Amino acid sequence: MALDPIKISDYDELAAEPAAGDLFVIVDISEAADIDKTKHIKYSNLVPTRHTVGVPVTSPLQLVTTGDGKAYLPIPTDYDGMNLVDAQASVSDPASAAIVTVQIHNLTGAADMLTTRITIDATEYTSYTAANASVIDAANDDVSEGDMLRFDVDVDGDDAKGLTILCSFEKP
Repeated sequence: MALDPIKISDYDELAAEPAAGDLFVIVDISEAADIDKTKHIKYSNLVPTRHTVGVPVTSPLQLVTTGDGKAYLPIPTDYDGMNLVDAQASVSDPASAAIVTVQIHNLTGAADMLTTRITIDATEYTSYTAANASVIDAANDDVSEGDMLRFDVDVDGDDAKGLTILCSFEKP
């Protein structure tokens, strides 16, 4: 991502001490004798707010089958305190007549994270165009470092292959 250059004298968010999460940008101020060179510029708006992870449930040529615990995702330190904000799925080979249905379960919190499960309609590759979009349970959307998420395939779509789940997390 390229940044448009700004004149440091026009930037009013200078701070003497850096704070956690500050991103530093090197600025050439060699010709600006009247600027305190110990200050930094805070660019917190450049830090990504959404983090998406893809979890392969089956290999691309493997049939999707039903069952709890088809895949797991341990929550890393970087995601501590985030909320699940989007849940989608894809297949490499769509089901010819049935719907693939997936639930996300937080084992640590002992709760399902979706009130409406992820579905991939027959002949579709992703859940983005599903007739029934997944809905995240606001009471069970938060994750903490060390939580273990479990992916349960409730309906296998008969002949679907290559299931991957996409989970997006954000700070509240």
